[in-house]
Amino acid sequence: MKNLLSFSFVVFGILFSCKEKDRDFNSTPILNSISLKPMKSGIHVFGVPNVKVIDGDLLILNLKDTLIFKLYNSELKYISGFGKLNELPLDLKFPKFSSQIITGEEEDFISIFDLANLNYFKFWPNKEFGSEIWDYEKYKLKGLTLYPTTILYLTDSTNVYVPEIGGALAIDNHRSNKSEIKPFSFKDFEFIKTENLPYVFQSVGAVNLDRNIILIAPILTGELEFYDLNGNFIKAITYDSTNQYGNMLREVNYLQTEVVINAVDLAITNDYIYLLSSNNKLNQHVTGIFVKNSSVYKLNWEGDLIQEYKLGLDASSLAVDEKNNRFYVTVNENDDEPIWYFEY
Repeated sequence: MKNLLSFSFVVFGILFSCKEKDRDFNSTPILNSISLKPMKSGIHVFGVPNVKVIDGDLLILNLKDTLIFKLYNSELKYISGFGKLNELPLDLKFPKFSSQIITGEEEDFISIFDLANLNYFKFWPNKEFGSEIWDYEKYKLKGLTLYPTTILYLTDSTNVYVPEIGGALAIDNHRSNKSEIKPFSFKDFEFIKTENLPYVFQSVGAVNLDRNIILIAPILTGELEFYDLNGNFIKAITYDSTNQYGNMLREVNYLQTEVVINAVDLAITNDYIYLLSSNNKLNQHVTGIFVKNSSVYKLNWEGDLIQEYKLGLDASSLAVDEKNNRFYVTVNENDDEPIWYFEY
């Protein structure tokens, strides 16, 4: 797959030069900006884990732990765990949570894909049977035109993902044997150097089947983009209007600039979109000087910005527990505890 990258860059150049410039930006101001007091979870793990909420329980992914995945209830009591590196039948090598967060399923599940071997899993926590026993289905990711970094949506007939080259959706249709590249709507795309595209447009996302929406949030642009399930662009909204990315991202040494690191994680519910923004600047990140002022932006599905929650932490992963009105976040491993939560 990697040998397709050079060809893909040529395709990108053609697509961007012809891209339609009209789009719908929403500059709605933040109506409420409040600070939340973090509460320690009491869960001690090594390194910086990632978190998801499934049916009110907290699932932790931590490659440095004996069991990679561990499930805790809403009282943060351990329920069960599963998964060891390089052991059959899972053969996990570099697993990460998929961005495929789907509402409307008969039963909640967690989706995971493994970048190293391109395996994809659906897991259902089977709490009735005790520790280390989970129901799962395993699939091989087939028909990928480009190498994925973020899996957004998978069916028997279609893969939708953000490819390694950055800056677009890749859509592979197995039935028609057709592949498409859908460029992001970012207005200054053509000025960014090709070698910087994967980092500038490293993205998080989510899928809502009921609303026929795919969400994409690139890390450095301060924008949230809306697509339908076929990858057709709907609109983009700007949630961080302070990020003067346009000129600075064109610079050779853009990593030394004050471009803001925005979207580092995304969570959705039936009613709302929650976007975690680092709020550190690139030049702070390079020097290791982190400012502990991450925010969670709350938006409705029309893209209106409703509220900003200021966390007072440098957070890297977000999960929303709608049942218990709670956020979970993970923070840098130099903190005493990497997992904190907020009640809102």
